Amino acid sequence: MKKFYLYFLLTFQALFPEYSNGLIAEDKMKPMSQEEISGFEQALKNKGETTFSLESQFVQEKNMEMLNRKMISKGIFRYMKEDKIAFLYETPLKYHMIINGSRLKIVNNGKTQVIDLKNNPMMKEMKGLIEASFLGRLSGMDSSYKITYFQNEDKIFVFVVPSGKGVSEMIRKISVTFDKVTLDILQLQLDEGAKSSTIYYFTQPKINSIKSDESFHIL
Repeated sequence: MKKFYLYFLLTFQALFPEYSNGLIAEDKMKPMSQEEISGFEQALKNKGETTFSLESQFVQEKNMEMLNRKMISKGIFRYMKEDKIAFLYETPLKYHMIINGSRLKIVNNGKTQVIDLKNNPMMKEMKGLIEASFLGRLSGMDSSYKITYFQNEDKIFVFVVPSGKGVSEMIRKISVTFDKVTLDILQLQLDEGAKSSTIYYFTQPKINSIKSDESFHIL
């Protein structure tokens, strides 16, 4: 089972000038005050209330300690309220990963695998963690995660460090970068226990453009 959790993370994991080899240039950031954090969280909540769907292009950059080169994938990310998420990889291989409610579907090389997250507490927790990062619901996470906020002139950086044993063994830190004006997620980085990292770069966001939930169907 642990091997499958690792497989799930490596697939799910994974966004611009402040980053070099997947690392944030922290000297360009400063901590946010509590007042600034409260304003940011309220703005995210307001945006979430009017965002029913989201579609964007993404580039995934996988950095593994054992390899001397980066693994690059590209595709389309889609979200539909309340709990539908799809990563549709287009290059270098066709690969789909879809979450609809409590089920996860993976389509790889023409083969489909469906997993019931209700029967996997660890997987369910990981789903909630990833959703919170993508959808800007970080302030609602429980005390098993330490969250810190930083900013520079045009971006806000949120760092999430798991303290629970199960999750922290898989992920050391999640870093989420928001555009300071639009509050769009520009980048998501996951630093893994094996000293590897995955970074997603998101571009060309389209808000409320998805009219059908066909992309999220799980038979």
